[in-house]
Parts: sequence; C-alpha cells; structure tokens
Amino acid sequence: SNRLTAFLKTFHNDFSTIDDFFIDKFWVSLFEELSTSKKAVGDSILLKDIIAKCKKELAIKGTVELDENGILKGKKGQTFKNEENLELGLKSTIDSLCDYRVFLKGFNLKCNHCSSQFWYHINEVKDSISCKGCLDDFQFPVEPNFAYKLNDLIKNNIFQSNGLRDGNLTVIRTLVSMHRR
Repeated sequence: SNRLTAFLKTFHNDFSTIDDFFIDKFWVSLFEELSTSKKAVGDSILLKDIIAKCKKELAIKGTVELDENGILKGKKGQTFKNEENLELGLKSTIDSLCDYRVFLKGFNLKCNHCSSQFWYHINEVKDSISCKGCLDDFQFPVEPNFAYKLNDLIKNNIFQSNGLRDGNLTVIRTLVSMHRR
C-alpha cells in the first residue's frame, strides 16, 4: 500500500532501524498512547514526560531503582545507570526519531485570549502566533519546552480511525523478521 511504502521510506528502507523502534515495547507503547490519546494536544509529548515514562518502565522491569522523588539512585561515576545518561540517551534517540520524521518538533502553546492549547510546528512559530481556536494573535512565550508530535504517517500505520488496529504494523514486523533472517 502507499501508506506502508511511505512508512518504509521514512526510515530510508532500513529494517534494522525499524526493528529498533517497532519491536521495542517502550517505543511501541508510547506510539500507541500518542496515537489514541484524546487530549487536545494528545499526539504530542514533552521530553520530561518521555523521561518519566522511561524511568517508570525501567523501575517496573527492575532494571533501575528510583528514590522517593522518582530520581534514579545511581550516581554519575559510580554506575552508567544514572539520570544524566538516561536523559542523554533519550535525547539522542528523540533526535534520531526527529531525523526520521517519526516525531515532528514544535510547541504546545496556550492562547492568552481563549485559553485554547494547540500544538504548533516549529515552522509555524514566529514572535506573534495566530491561535488555531479564536484566530487572534498572541505572543510567543519566553523559553517554551519543545513538544514532539507523532507523525500522522506513523500513527496511520499503527491504527485506522477510531483506534482500530491497522494491519500494517503486523506487516512491518513480518518484513523486519524476514530481513533479520
């Protein structure tokens, strides 16, 4: 299908990279969560939220221990399992996912006039932004956090409309498995 072909093209037909992200439980569950979220900016996520989800997943697996504040117990220099390395690794992975256009860079911005919150692609942002709700202009906030939006192409290869699974994810995993052999 055209959707599947475009999906493979997104990853430069590199089945090893597809394998890295679409076999890994953490990334697949994150993609599924973003695909089915009903929040206003539901298919976007902040880096701090990705870090928190990853720490929770690692703690559940028993891979790391968290203190009472949710911080990894390992100290830099004592173990490679520490906050700094986790953040650096996730930033590197997010950077790769942005390069493949799985995630699109932008901002979750709230309008000063109507209080609507929308995701804006980085190319849409200027000093003054036109609200997607009330259409009035508002000023770009000082130092907003990047919000990463899941590309619709990825979302549509995992789910059809109304949260129904699309068969392309099964086909993708089958192709990856065949490529591994």
